[in-house]
Order: sequence, then structure tokens, then C-alpha cells
Amino acid sequence: MFINIILKIKSFINQKMENQIAMSMAKHTLGKGKDQLMAVVHHKDDHYKDVNWDDYNFPPLLNIYHFSMSEISKEHKYWVSKLAIVFYGTVLCLLINLGLEIFFMFISEWTFK
Repeated sequence: MFINIILKIKSFINQKMENQIAMSMAKHTLGKGKDQLMAVVHHKDDHYKDVNWDDYNFPPLLNIYHFSMSEISKEHKYWVSKLAIVFYGTVLCLLINLGLEIFFMFISEWTFK
């Protein structure tokens, strides 16, 4: 009986120590990640200080997020311009498709009457 009590106390102490070790490891690991994330979020670059992030202006007519080609840094401007061309091309194809569908709907209504 006395040995069971000692074993339970030992098990309880081991659990507490394991939890403390795990918590200190988690704090240490998450602390580094938090510092790295905050360095990215709070960009120290002077280029981004003048950006009005509250000006939601893209995509046109929806205004979901902020986008301006003049505010893109030179090192990223090439790829951002290519992605913008792909976006506008996709929107143009979808609008052409919608227009053709409406056109063919009216044509089929007139020819099958």
C-alpha cells in the first residue's frame, strides 16, 4: 500500500516535470517563430511605409484587397506584372465566354421559334 502511494507520487512528479519541459520547449520554439513572423509583418523597409493598405481597390468592382503596380518593389515587379496579365486575361476570357453564351441563347431562341 505504501509502495503504491510512493509510485503514484513519483508518477505525478514525472508528469509535472514532463509538462514543464514540454512547455518550456514550446515557448522557446514558438518564441523564435513569433519573432520571425513579427519581423516579416513589421517590414523595416522604407518602401512599404507609404503604402495605404486600407485602400481596397482590387479586383475592379469588387474591391476586396489593396493592389497597385506602382507600389511593387523592382525585384518583384516582373512576376507581379506577369500574374496581373494572367489575371486580366482570364477575366477577359470569362467575359467573352459569358457574352457568347448570352448571344447564342438569344440566337437559339429566335431560330427555334
